Amino acid sequence: MSMALQKPRSLNILQITPFWREERLSGVKSVMTDLIRELDQCHRVHIMETEWSAFFCQTILAESRPIDLLRFPIPHLTLSKPRTLISTPLNVIVFIQQFLRYCKIKNIDIVHAHCAGPQWFSLALARKFGGPPFIITLHGSDVRTFVKQNSFKQSLMRRALQCASHVVAVSRSLSEEASKNISPIKPPEVVYNCYPHMEEKSREISIPAIAQNGILKYFVLQVGDLTTIKAQDITLQAWKKVIEKEPNAWLLFAGEGAELENLRALAVNLGVANRVHFLGWVRREVVLKLMEMARVVVAPSRAEGMGIIILESALKRASIVCSDIGPFSEIIADKRDGLLFPVDNADAMAEAILYMIRNPESAYDMARRLHEKVIEEFSPQEMARKYENIYYAYI
Repeated sequence: MSMALQKPRSLNILQITPFWREERLSGVKSVMTDLIRELDQCHRVHIMETEWSAFFCQTILAESRPIDLLRFPIPHLTLSKPRTLISTPLNVIVFIQQFLRYCKIKNIDIVHAHCAGPQWFSLALARKFGGPPFIITLHGSDVRTFVKQNSFKQSLMRRALQCASHVVAVSRSLSEEASKNISPIKPPEVVYNCYPHMEEKSREISIPAIAQNGILKYFVLQVGDLTTIKAQDITLQAWKKVIEKEPNAWLLFAGEGAELENLRALAVNLGVANRVHFLGWVRREVVLKLMEMARVVVAPSRAEGMGIIILESALKRASIVCSDIGPFSEIIADKRDGLLFPVDNADAMAEAILYMIRNPESAYDMARRLHEKVIEEFSPQEMARKYENIYYAYI
């Protein structure tokens, strides 16, 4: 049960994101939703989404809640496009005017921007003209995206982080990576993401038909977008070794993405296609049910910001095998809470999966310990308390 946060006075907090209205629940929106749910208990929380078409501030209703839309311009002047010499300053002036007016009407005490990008340079400009203090939370993709940006956008993003009242990273590893790749900025404070809020569903959960007919009796599960970062290719290589010893086991992938056809081809080439199912995108409640039923949940990611998948799996008391990247090893103590293996090491991954399958009592004990740790250390209340302390430091 959520506990109300206790502080001297309630605040007007503006939460900003580029993608609140996404149809599917992303990790960032999931965390924002849980944070807002906690803050709503004793503060007034406003939500704003960056929207290029909203030259002037607009309000819409999304998920029974008012969402404000506003264009956050990226100041970019270029002689190759003379019109930018007029349009860019105009965009910036209108934004500052609109944003300051909005903050005054709503009596905003502090702004919290999620995901770093060059557009937050506009917040730095607004701050210079009397806007409220702002903090930025860095997620995993922010740092990876930064190194791919051109030098101009990098300079804007770096300046936004330097001008922010406070910068937060969602894991210690990400904080270190940001300090290294986006220097010079102060090392971001670490505030771990929380485990997602679990709503009890009264209706019966329908498992995808493709995952029935005996498959659910003995399967290993990987959840996530089908991308090179998530390393499903390593899972398939490991799976070849697993089914040599456990030929009745199935591997299920829940997710969709650009690597689907490449992964299907790899499964065929490895000779494991007859023991692998690609479920595509499935609803979150179905994913959670599959986690509950799986012999093992695997997460061989090559990089992550924090790893919501680990927290979700832990809530469902799933046995977890994952790569030893920093964000995962900050949550899981190897051989105590789950099993870690070196990144891109399919042999080690296969050995870890086989251990979990063949030692159910040990797997259960590790899952139980991780469940208890996550409940205690990664709750929405704990995350909200840390953010709230940051907010009050700048009021």
